[in-house]
Amino acid sequence: MSLIRKSTYQLLNTSIRSRYPLSVQLRKFNSIGTKSSYSKYDTNPNRFSENSSNVLNSESAAAPLLSHGGLIISRKLEVLSVFAGIEQANRYELCDLNGNLVGYMLEEASLLGTLMRQVFRTHRPFKVTVFSTQMMPLLTVYRHFSLINSKVYVEDMGSNLVGEVHQEWHIYKRRYNLFDSNHVQFGRISSGFLSWHFEVRDITGKAISSIGRNFIGLARELFTDMGKYVLRMDPSYLVAERSSSIVNPYNQQQQQQYWYPSSDQLVDACEMTGVSTRLLTYDERAVLLANAISIDFDYFSRSSSPVHF
Repeated sequence: MSLIRKSTYQLLNTSIRSRYPLSVQLRKFNSIGTKSSYSKYDTNPNRFSENSSNVLNSESAAAPLLSHGGLIISRKLEVLSVFAGIEQANRYELCDLNGNLVGYMLEEASLLGTLMRQVFRTHRPFKVTVFSTQMMPLLTVYRHFSLINSKVYVEDMGSNLVGEVHQEWHIYKRRYNLFDSNHVQFGRISSGFLSWHFEVRDITGKAISSIGRNFIGLARELFTDMGKYVLRMDPSYLVAERSSSIVNPYNQQQQQQYWYPSSDQLVDACEMTGVSTRLLTYDERAVLLANAISIDFDYFSRSSSPVHF
């Protein structure tokens, strides 16, 4: 166990012991294990769980990007999409939650791909490469032609499968199932028919991530192909997202618009807001990034809209 994990493990253990009876201590402590350390600005890659079954680890080229607790995904405006109604290859910028540029995502462009975008729309295949800010390729996200339910795959640059996202058809729900490289499901999305917010839950029903779109303004949103999405992957950011109507128990004089709990408050904060304390692996984070791309292609790009400019 690394020094960072050991110290955090001891801190959380002491915090739990001081406030809960033994039976509750065991339940809470077993549920967080050694992976619950969290600091709002901590991007130390060594704090994530690693085991032999994971494809990605702290030495992987994608680790610095995936170490961020949240990412802002911005689809960039394409001129032909606005003025000619022609769906072009998507390109994205990735920023951390402070607005700093941390990477790019570019859809592979070709003449055949352009034709398929116009004909097949949301059913079309695609291939997106994730790059660092130095334009070093990190991950590949792709899907084949799909008639109803799509399957999106994410691979490292050695063509090793990292995980998959399976779309699940439902008459009034937007559903996805998320799997690791061993085809073990670790998350599920089941959002409303016209939902702008997609929450990923584990088998216990607790939130482990969320993907949401910031509405940039009605007029601009109708006539451009630009969109922003916030991918939250760490417990503290999920707590902050859910806590706008919750009174901070450590400061009950006022309601907190955002509550970023310290490490000794994290267990309580997660329990109050229905958030899992488990930190996601690099593989799981890569799958979540692929899921965000899939959601954009399925619901929010110009090709998924019944009305075109």
